[in-house]
Amino acid sequence: MFAQAITVPTRMLDVRDNLISRLEKLIYSLINSAGIHATHQSQSSAQLAAIYHLRSGGRRVRARLAIQACSALGLSEDDALCIAAVVELLHNASLIHDDLQDQEKLRHGCVTVWTKFGTNVAICTGDLMLSAAYGALCRVSNVQVLPSLLALIHERTASAIDGQCADLAAQTHAINSTDSYEKIVIAKSGALLSLPLELALTACGKATWAGEARKAAEAFSIAYQIADDLTDIQQDRLTIGLNILMVLESEGQTTNTQDAASRLGLQHLDAAAAAAHRLPCNSGALLLQLSCELREFLTPRNTG
Repeated sequence: MFAQAITVPTRMLDVRDNLISRLEKLIYSLINSAGIHATHQSQSSAQLAAIYHLRSGGRRVRARLAIQACSALGLSEDDALCIAAVVELLHNASLIHDDLQDQEKLRHGCVTVWTKFGTNVAICTGDLMLSAAYGALCRVSNVQVLPSLLALIHERTASAIDGQCADLAAQTHAINSTDSYEKIVIAKSGALLSLPLELALTACGKATWAGEARKAAEAFSIAYQIADDLTDIQQDRLTIGLNILMVLESEGQTTNTQDAASRLGLQHLDAAAAAAHRLPCNSGALLLQLSCELREFLTPRNTG
Protein backbone atom coordinates (compact mmCIF):
# COMPACT_ATOMS: atom_id res chain seq x y z
CA MET A 1 0.00 0.00 0.00
CA PHE A 2 1.36 3.40 -0.96
CA ALA A 3 1.66 5.22 2.37
CA GLN A 4 -2.07 5.50 2.93
CA ALA A 5 -1.58 6.35 6.61
CA ILE A 6 0.08 9.68 5.84
CA THR A 7 -2.25 12.67 5.70
CA VAL A 8 -1.67 14.68 2.54
CA PRO A 9 -1.07 18.32 3.49
CA THR A 10 -3.96 20.71 2.91
CA ARG A 11 -1.71 23.24 1.12
CA MET A 12 -0.95 20.64 -1.51
CA LEU A 13 -4.62 20.27 -2.36
CA ASP A 14 -5.05 23.87 -3.50
CA VAL A 15 -4.11 23.02 -7.09
CA ARG A 16 -6.73 24.00 -9.63
CA ASP A 17 -9.66 22.68 -7.58
CA ASN A 18 -12.07 23.76 -10.31
CA LEU A 19 -10.36 21.28 -12.62
CA ILE A 20 -10.57 18.54 -10.00
CA SER A 21 -14.34 18.98 -10.01
CA ARG A 22 -14.37 18.61 -13.79
CA LEU A 23 -12.05 15.63 -13.48
CA GLU A 24 -14.52 13.82 -11.22
CA LYS A 25 -17.27 14.27 -13.81
CA LEU A 26 -14.98 13.03 -16.57
CA ILE A 27 -13.97 9.92 -14.65
CA TYR A 28 -17.58 9.07 -13.82
CA SER A 29 -18.58 9.53 -17.46
CA LEU A 30 -15.80 7.19 -18.58
CA ILE A 31 -16.93 4.58 -16.06
CA ASN A 32 -20.63 4.94 -16.84
CA SER A 33 -20.25 4.90 -20.63
CA ALA A 34 -18.51 1.53 -20.65
CA GLY A 35 -20.57 -1.53 -21.48
CA ILE A 36 -24.04 0.03 -21.46
CA HIS A 37 -24.90 -0.99 -25.01
CA ALA A 38 -23.53 -4.50 -24.50
CA THR A 39 -25.46 -5.27 -21.32
CA HIS A 40 -28.66 -3.32 -22.01
CA GLN A 41 -28.76 -2.07 -18.46
CA SER A 42 -28.01 1.29 -16.91
CA GLN A 43 -25.07 0.17 -14.76
CA SER A 44 -23.24 -3.10 -14.26
CA SER A 45 -22.07 -4.29 -10.86
CA ALA A 46 -18.52 -3.31 -11.84
CA GLN A 47 -19.65 0.22 -12.69
CA LEU A 48 -21.52 0.52 -9.40
CA ALA A 49 -18.49 -0.75 -7.51
CA ALA A 50 -16.15 1.65 -9.33
CA ILE A 51 -18.33 4.64 -8.46
CA TYR A 52 -18.61 3.44 -4.87
CA HIS A 53 -14.84 3.18 -4.61
CA LEU A 54 -14.21 6.61 -6.14
CA ARG A 55 -16.74 8.25 -3.83
CA SER A 56 -15.26 6.62 -0.73
CA GLY A 57 -12.41 9.13 -0.61
CA GLY A 58 -8.92 9.80 -1.88
CA ARG A 59 -6.87 12.95 -2.37
CA ARG A 60 -6.38 12.63 -6.14
CA VAL A 61 -2.67 13.28 -5.63
CA ARG A 62 -1.59 11.90 -9.00
CA ALA A 63 -4.30 13.85 -10.78
CA ARG A 64 -3.15 17.04 -9.07
CA LEU A 65 0.45 16.33 -10.04
CA ALA A 66 -0.70 15.95 -13.64
CA ILE A 67 -2.79 19.13 -13.61
CA GLN A 68 -0.04 21.24 -12.05
CA ALA A 69 2.61 19.92 -14.44
CA CYS A 70 0.39 20.33 -17.51
CA SER A 71 -0.48 23.89 -16.51
CA ALA A 72 3.18 24.77 -15.95
CA LEU A 73 4.14 23.29 -19.31
CA GLY A 74 1.47 25.18 -21.22
CA LEU A 75 -0.86 22.31 -22.10
CA SER A 76 -4.58 23.01 -22.41
CA GLU A 77 -6.99 22.32 -19.58
CA ASP A 78 -8.65 19.59 -21.66
CA ASP A 79 -5.33 17.80 -22.14
CA ALA A 80 -4.55 18.24 -18.45
CA LEU A 81 -7.87 16.62 -17.53
CA CYS A 82 -7.25 13.78 -19.96
CA ILE A 83 -3.85 12.98 -18.45
CA ALA A 84 -5.19 13.41 -14.91
CA ALA A 85 -8.01 10.96 -15.64
CA VAL A 86 -5.56 8.40 -16.99
CA VAL A 87 -3.31 8.40 -13.93
CA GLU A 88 -6.14 8.53 -11.41
CA LEU A 89 -8.01 5.63 -13.01
CA LEU A 90 -4.84 3.52 -13.17
CA HIS A 91 -4.02 4.25 -9.55
CA ASN A 92 -7.50 3.42 -8.30
CA ALA A 93 -7.59 0.22 -10.33
CA SER A 94 -4.41 -0.83 -8.57
CA LEU A 95 -5.91 0.01 -5.16
CA ILE A 96 -8.96 -2.18 -5.79
CA HIS A 97 -6.80 -5.12 -6.85
CA ASP A 98 -4.32 -4.52 -4.00
CA ASP A 99 -7.09 -4.51 -1.40
CA LEU A 100 -8.30 -7.85 -2.70
CA GLN A 101 -4.84 -9.41 -2.74
CA ASP A 102 -3.97 -8.02 0.70
CA GLN A 103 -7.43 -8.86 2.08
CA GLU A 104 -7.82 -5.29 3.31
CA LYS A 105 -11.37 -4.69 4.54
CA LEU A 106 -11.30 -0.92 4.92
CA ARG A 107 -10.04 2.01 2.84
CA HIS A 108 -10.62 5.63 3.85
CA GLY A 109 -12.83 4.27 6.61
CA CYS A 110 -15.16 2.57 4.11
CA VAL A 111 -15.60 -1.11 3.32
CA THR A 112 -13.38 -2.09 0.38
CA VAL A 113 -14.83 -3.11 -2.97
CA TRP A 114 -14.05 -6.82 -2.66
CA THR A 115 -15.59 -6.93 0.81
CA LYS A 116 -18.79 -5.16 -0.27
CA PHE A 117 -19.27 -6.53 -3.78
CA GLY A 118 -17.27 -9.78 -3.75
CA THR A 119 -13.94 -10.86 -5.19
CA ASN A 120 -15.16 -11.44 -8.75
CA VAL A 121 -16.73 -8.00 -9.02
CA ALA A 122 -13.58 -6.44 -7.54
CA ILE A 123 -11.47 -8.03 -10.27
CA CYS A 124 -13.89 -6.79 -12.95
CA THR A 125 -14.00 -3.33 -11.39
CA GLY A 126 -10.24 -2.96 -11.45
CA ASP A 127 -10.19 -4.16 -15.05
CA LEU A 128 -12.91 -1.67 -15.98
CA MET A 129 -10.92 1.20 -14.54
CA LEU A 130 -7.80 0.08 -16.38
CA SER A 131 -9.75 0.07 -19.63
CA ALA A 132 -11.30 3.46 -18.87
CA ALA A 133 -7.81 4.88 -18.34
CA TYR A 134 -6.84 3.97 -21.88
CA GLY A 135 -10.20 5.26 -23.10
CA ALA A 136 -9.42 8.64 -21.59
CA LEU A 137 -6.49 9.01 -23.98
CA CYS A 138 -8.80 9.42 -26.95
CA ARG A 139 -9.32 12.98 -25.73
CA VAL A 140 -5.69 14.06 -26.24
CA SER A 141 -5.63 16.94 -28.71
CA ASN A 142 -2.32 16.07 -30.38
CA VAL A 143 -2.80 12.59 -31.82
CA GLN A 144 0.85 12.46 -32.88
CA VAL A 145 1.92 11.93 -29.27
CA LEU A 146 -0.53 9.07 -28.69
CA PRO A 147 1.92 6.25 -29.52
CA SER A 148 4.45 7.61 -27.04
CA LEU A 149 1.80 8.11 -24.35
CA LEU A 150 0.39 4.61 -24.83
CA ALA A 151 3.82 3.03 -24.64
CA LEU A 152 4.65 5.00 -21.50
CA ILE A 153 1.41 4.00 -19.78
CA HIS A 154 2.04 0.35 -20.52
CA GLU A 155 5.64 0.52 -19.28
CA ARG A 156 4.72 2.15 -15.97
CA THR A 157 1.71 -0.13 -15.44
CA ALA A 158 3.86 -3.18 -16.08
CA SER A 159 6.42 -1.87 -13.60
CA ALA A 160 3.73 -1.40 -10.95
CA ILE A 161 2.53 -4.96 -11.54
CA ASP A 162 6.10 -6.26 -11.16
CA GLY A 163 6.38 -4.34 -7.90
CA GLN A 164 3.10 -5.74 -6.62
CA CYS A 165 4.24 -9.29 -7.44
CA ALA A 166 7.47 -8.68 -5.53
CA ASP A 167 5.51 -7.21 -2.62
CA LEU A 168 3.26 -10.27 -2.50
CA ALA A 169 6.30 -12.54 -2.56
CA ALA A 170 7.72 -10.60 0.40
CA GLN A 171 4.74 -11.76 2.45
CA THR A 172 6.21 -15.27 2.50
CA HIS A 173 9.91 -14.51 2.00
CA ALA A 174 11.04 -11.54 4.08
CA ILE A 175 13.09 -8.82 2.38
CA ASN A 176 16.47 -8.57 4.12
CA SER A 177 18.27 -5.80 2.25
CA THR A 178 17.63 -2.10 1.82
CA ASP A 179 18.47 -2.35 -1.86
CA SER A 180 15.76 -4.97 -2.44
CA TYR A 181 13.29 -2.95 -0.40
CA GLU A 182 13.92 0.19 -2.45
CA LYS A 183 13.62 -1.64 -5.76
CA ILE A 184 10.21 -3.02 -4.77
CA VAL A 185 8.95 0.39 -3.62
CA ILE A 186 10.21 2.09 -6.78
CA ALA A 187 8.43 -0.45 -8.98
CA LYS A 188 5.22 -0.67 -6.96
CA SER A 189 4.73 2.98 -6.04
CA GLY A 190 7.23 5.10 -7.96
CA ALA A 191 6.02 4.02 -11.40
CA LEU A 192 2.50 5.42 -11.11
CA LEU A 193 3.72 8.46 -9.18
CA SER A 194 6.12 9.48 -11.95
CA LEU A 195 3.59 8.77 -14.69
CA PRO A 196 1.63 12.06 -14.42
CA LEU A 197 4.83 14.08 -14.79
CA GLU A 198 6.17 11.88 -17.59
CA LEU A 199 2.90 12.04 -19.52
CA ALA A 200 2.77 15.83 -19.20
CA LEU A 201 6.37 16.19 -20.36
CA THR A 202 5.84 13.80 -23.27
CA ALA A 203 2.60 15.47 -24.37
CA CYS A 204 4.29 18.87 -24.64
CA GLY A 205 7.38 17.61 -26.47
CA LYS A 206 9.76 17.54 -23.51
CA ALA A 207 10.11 13.77 -23.15
CA THR A 208 13.86 14.09 -22.66
CA TRP A 209 13.08 15.28 -19.12
CA ALA A 210 11.15 12.11 -18.26
CA GLY A 211 14.21 10.53 -16.66
CA GLU A 212 14.51 13.45 -14.25
CA ALA A 213 10.83 13.09 -13.39
CA ARG A 214 11.37 9.42 -12.62
CA LYS A 215 14.29 10.24 -10.33
CA ALA A 216 12.14 12.69 -8.39
CA ALA A 217 9.11 10.42 -8.10
CA GLU A 218 11.07 7.28 -7.27
CA ALA A 219 13.08 8.98 -4.54
CA PHE A 220 9.94 10.53 -3.10
CA SER A 221 8.09 7.21 -3.17
CA ILE A 222 10.80 5.59 -1.04
CA ALA A 223 10.66 8.39 1.51
CA TYR A 224 6.87 8.24 1.55
CA GLN A 225 6.89 4.48 2.09
CA ILE A 226 9.42 4.83 4.91
CA ALA A 227 7.13 7.35 6.60
CA ASP A 228 4.26 4.91 6.24
CA ASP A 229 6.39 2.10 7.66
CA LEU A 230 7.23 4.17 10.73
CA THR A 231 3.51 4.59 11.33
CA ASP A 232 2.57 0.94 10.72
CA ILE A 233 5.45 -0.91 12.37
CA GLN A 234 3.39 -2.47 15.17
CA GLN A 235 0.87 -3.88 12.74
CA ASP A 236 3.52 -4.98 10.26
CA ARG A 237 5.43 -6.93 12.93
CA LEU A 238 2.47 -9.30 13.17
CA THR A 239 3.09 -10.54 9.63
CA ILE A 240 5.95 -10.99 7.22
CA GLY A 241 5.85 -7.98 4.95
CA LEU A 242 7.57 -4.94 3.55
CA ASN A 243 8.69 -2.57 6.30
CA ILE A 244 11.99 -0.66 6.35
CA LEU A 245 12.43 -1.06 10.12
CA MET A 246 12.39 -4.83 9.86
CA VAL A 247 14.69 -4.67 6.85
CA LEU A 248 17.21 -2.56 8.76
CA GLU A 249 17.02 -4.95 11.71
CA SER A 250 17.73 -7.88 9.41
CA GLU A 251 20.82 -6.00 8.21
CA GLY A 252 22.10 -5.72 11.79
CA GLN A 253 20.72 -2.31 12.79
CA THR A 254 19.69 -3.16 16.37
CA THR A 255 19.58 0.32 17.97
CA ASN A 256 18.00 3.60 16.91
CA THR A 257 16.29 1.86 14.01
CA GLN A 258 13.63 4.54 13.67
CA ASP A 259 16.28 7.26 13.49
CA ALA A 260 18.15 5.29 10.84
CA ALA A 261 14.97 4.86 8.82
CA SER A 262 14.17 8.57 9.12
CA ARG A 263 17.67 9.52 7.96
CA LEU A 264 17.31 7.23 4.96
CA GLY A 265 13.96 8.81 4.13
CA LEU A 266 15.40 12.31 4.40
CA GLN A 267 18.24 11.39 2.05
CA HIS A 268 15.72 10.30 -0.54
CA LEU A 269 13.68 13.45 0.02
CA ASP A 270 16.79 15.52 -0.74
CA ALA A 271 17.19 13.63 -4.01
CA ALA A 272 13.50 13.99 -4.85
CA ALA A 273 13.49 17.73 -4.18
CA ALA A 274 16.63 18.30 -6.22
CA ALA A 275 15.29 16.39 -9.23
CA ALA A 276 11.84 18.02 -8.99
CA HIS A 277 13.48 21.46 -8.87
CA ARG A 278 15.37 20.71 -12.09
CA LEU A 279 12.25 19.90 -14.10
CA PRO A 280 11.46 22.50 -16.80
CA CYS A 281 8.97 25.35 -16.38
CA ASN A 282 8.47 24.60 -12.69
CA SER A 283 6.55 21.46 -13.63
CA GLY A 284 7.80 19.65 -10.54
CA ALA A 285 6.56 22.30 -8.10
CA LEU A 286 3.86 20.16 -6.51
CA LEU A 287 6.17 17.21 -5.95
CA LEU A 288 8.72 19.62 -4.49
CA GLN A 289 6.09 20.93 -2.10
CA LEU A 290 5.15 17.38 -1.13
CA SER A 291 8.78 16.66 -0.35
CA CYS A 292 8.98 19.69 1.93
CA GLU A 293 5.82 18.65 3.75
CA LEU A 294 6.99 15.06 4.21
CA ARG A 295 10.28 16.33 5.62
CA GLU A 296 8.30 17.76 8.53
CA PHE A 297 7.01 14.28 9.30
CA LEU A 298 10.40 12.58 9.12
CA THR A 299 12.64 15.19 10.75
CA PRO A 300 11.45 14.84 14.38
CA ARG A 301 12.33 11.16 14.29
CA ASN A 302 15.66 12.05 12.76
CA THR A 303 16.60 14.66 15.33
CA GLY A 304 15.09 13.00 18.38
